[in-house]
Amino acid sequence: GLEDVKLTGADGLLSDTYVTLPQTKGMYFSGPATPKTPAYADFVKKYESKFGEKPIQAFHAQAYDAANMLLDAIQAVAQQKGDVLYIDMKDLRDALYKTDMQGLTGHIVCNEFGDCADAVIDIVQNTDATPDITAVKANVLYEFRPGQ
Repeated sequence: GLEDVKLTGADGLLSDTYVTLPQTKGMYFSGPATPKTPAYADFVKKYESKFGEKPIQAFHAQAYDAANMLLDAIQAVAQQKGDVLYIDMKDLRDALYKTDMQGLTGHIVCNEFGDCADAVIDIVQNTDATPDITAVKANVLYEFRPGQ
């Protein structure tokens, strides 16, 4: 058998339903690091109050930051003419490239290529017989930061 094989999975498997399967005990996963900012802690508290659980999807904080970046850029460049809203795509791109904001994941600055963040990746392991996604994501064995 496969008893001695070390199984690994990427962020797509790092979900609330998958990690609860008994076959995942001992597996390693890579996924986005859980932010350690005060803004993120506040976000989780409000989310849990509203929905009765913590956010469970791997990229929830990054999606939140991306949505705010886009909405801020749209607000900066949109022009209302009558009852029509115009958004020039070049102006929108330029506004996104000028992003300099504090998000849930930390300080976000975009460059001229549209790269807006350094991906921080955690390697975690499911060591619990009855895990939940929060416990698995908290069991960080290694954190990868580009350039370090």
